[in-house]
Amino acid sequence: MSNSNIPETSYAARVAALLDIATAEWRKKDYAAAEKACREARALAAEHIGRDSRTYGYCLEDLGTILIATNSLDEARQVLTEALTVMEKELGARAPEVERIFGRLHDLYY
Repeated sequence: MSNSNIPETSYAARVAALLDIATAEWRKKDYAAAEKACREARALAAEHIGRDSRTYGYCLEDLGTILIATNSLDEARQVLTEALTVMEKELGARAPEVERIFGRLHDLYY
């Protein structure tokens, strides 16, 4: 539920903190904790920042990476495809982030 009294920057900071947690857990190979934090970040970004935002795209990219690590490859493809669409629209086709996501998708298909 959206709260119009909380500034968008507060949501962005919370999403960033959750992604930091997800990264730390991923590095420790605690993929369940990483996935939980990342899904929470994605939901927060979707609801309060927007599904067409760079922030949401980063959430999707990180979730896709975690899903690859857990061998959830079908969902990883779906999530990374959405990430590619969002980031390409937001940053342009030549952005390093877009190329990185494209590379991950390429690896999943070939």
